Formats: sequence, C-alpha cells, structure tokens
Amino acid sequence: MLKFPFWYDKLVDELPNTFDDDLAAYDTYGVRDRLPTTIPGQLGGPESLRGFALWTVVAAVALALVAAAVWRAGLPLPILLFAFFGTLSGFVEVYASYVGDALEVSRHLVGPFSRLFLMLAICVVLGIEATERLSAALERTTDVPAAPEREDELV
Repeated sequence: MLKFPFWYDKLVDELPNTFDDDLAAYDTYGVRDRLPTTIPGQLGGPESLRGFALWTVVAAVALALVAAAVWRAGLPLPILLFAFFGTLSGFVEVYASYVGDALEVSRHLVGPFSRLFLMLAICVVLGIEATERLSAALERTTDVPAAPEREDELV
C-alpha cells in the first residue's frame, strides 16, 4: 500500500491478461463449458481494458446523475451513498487483492472484479432511474402555469 504508484502501474499492466484469462486451469469440475458464453458488446461486464474504462466512465456519469437527482428530484441520499461507497470499495478491493498476493493474480481477482462489476451495473441502473426522476421534475417545473398579473384575472 505504501508503494501505490508502483503497484498501480503493475496492476494496470496486468489487467489485459486478467481479462483474457478464462481460468481453465482452476476448472476442476468442468463447469466452464456448461456456462453461457459472454454477452455481446460487453453488456455482461467489462471484458477488456477499454471496456473496463468505458464501464467506469458510464458509472461515474450515472453517479453524477444520481447526485443531481438527490439534490433536485428528491431521490433519497442513502441511495447515492450506497452506490458511491460500494463502487469505491470495489476499486479498493481490486487493488488490495492484487497487492496482497501478486501470485495467481487472475484467480484472486475473480471475486473483487465480480463485486466491482456488479456495483458498476448498479450505478448505471441508478443513473437511468435518476434520469427519469430528473426529467419528471423538470416537466413539473415547466408545467406550472404563470401567476396572474392582476387580481381580477383570478378565477
């Protein structure tokens, strides 16, 4: 942990190998062939460094939308806190798992990446919800009729 730049650079350098590894050496029960193949377009989670970066950026934008919905549209604050700290803890867990035991890295990163990818997906879903709430709040503010200028115009 004290040599963060060193370990961070090593982790980033090994991520493509981690994403490419199918962990066949650890599949002693032969379940890998019975599982479905990957979902097209990396919709099932990142499968490359570029996909990981894209998912992270989309989740960050979604978190910004959730923060705006908390501020403007009445979305409960605990939802934002859960998404933010859950995602942050996912990144910390990936880093700590890599630094904690740099041998058999792919195998040790399966759990942390699964949890991180789940949190990224939750952020995206919450971002969609926040967008809907923000658009509904915007419609409510634009649908308010103008106040009458004179008292005799009151009905």
